[in-house]
Amino acid sequence: MHNLSVSTTSPSLKATNLEDLLNHLKHVQKADLTSYKRSSLMRQIKKRMQHVGAQHYQEYLDHLTQQPDEVTHLLNAVFINCTFFFRDRPIWDYLKSTIIPQIIANKAPNELIRIWSAGCASGEETYSLAILLAEALGVEQFQQRVQIYGTDIDADALWQAQRGCYFPYKVTGIPPELLERYFECTAEGYRWRQELYHSVTFHQHDLIQSPPLSHIDLLLCRNTLMYLIPQAQLQALVRFHFSLQQQGFLLLGMTEGQIPYLRQSLFESKNSKVRLFTKGSTIHDYYSLLPLSFCPIPAVNNALTDMNEAGLKHLSDSTNASQDYEQQHVQLEMLQLEVKRLQDQVRSLQDALSVQIQQRHDIEQELRATQKELELMNQEIHRHLRAKSA
Repeated sequence: MHNLSVSTTSPSLKATNLEDLLNHLKHVQKADLTSYKRSSLMRQIKKRMQHVGAQHYQEYLDHLTQQPDEVTHLLNAVFINCTFFFRDRPIWDYLKSTIIPQIIANKAPNELIRIWSAGCASGEETYSLAILLAEALGVEQFQQRVQIYGTDIDADALWQAQRGCYFPYKVTGIPPELLERYFECTAEGYRWRQELYHSVTFHQHDLIQSPPLSHIDLLLCRNTLMYLIPQAQLQALVRFHFSLQQQGFLLLGMTEGQIPYLRQSLFESKNSKVRLFTKGSTIHDYYSLLPLSFCPIPAVNNALTDMNEAGLKHLSDSTNASQDYEQQHVQLEMLQLEVKRLQDQVRSLQDALSVQIQQRHDIEQELRATQKELELMNQEIHRHLRAKSA
């Protein structure tokens, strides 16, 4: 398989082969793609097969086994990371003029504001949010009150986001005065200012497998759900509902406003043009929805049937039976995630403190050396004076 070359003919991949491959990726490579739409997966996998010259499923499976890097290449193809600063400008203008002022007005003067950019890719959307919040609150209040979380399943994209450094062509969507205010021009590109890093954090997160964040005031998940199968879309939306504050907002992509069950009690449309939603007014009566987001796909399928028949009033027996356990499991995982987040912040503060201690130590050493040099100079001056007087 090392000698495979790029093929010009379309590879053969049956639906059963695709499921076998997904099973292999999930259980052997620990890469779970089972929540993604099969048509999109089929398209991207065939592209990779053609690129490596694999005409049949078994050839590509052998290639995956023998060339571990191919898993990364395949995941990069599936996780389509197309993003840039202030993408779809009218949406950002609406957030700036209407939604962010409303979020601030709903808060006490010193109350924390929590923003989640889900599927953040290389971070442009996340930093765009940070700029809007910093402009609305002022940099000092932004540093004290705002915490923005950028999450994605793609580790390579997150590495870029964490660096916060972008080539000049990447920042053309940022107005010049904001670019100068929030980024430093370096030899590598434009880098997010160091003093603002504390308010923006990135970590790997799977919308279906990882526990949802909590107490979120504004959640952006744009052009991500459209790649998921309906069952996974529902699971993600239930988690989003759980994540949001009662007065929180959900912003989806322009192609995602018609997702089934989006308006069926889960969320209500606030602005259909920008795909902005708020929490539904009746969903709080259906406590069994939260465990649903942690159920396997067959249980979700049963729940979908129940929803069609009873409008979210009944779920499958298997879902109801595990309700209490799943709710406790969710709460525990959320607490564990919060503890990890706080631990990361503590480590960052400890690292900063260690740097300051080292700097102080270096300064003290330099001061002692200077004092010693002054003493020697004084001694030399006294010797010269004594010799001159003698």
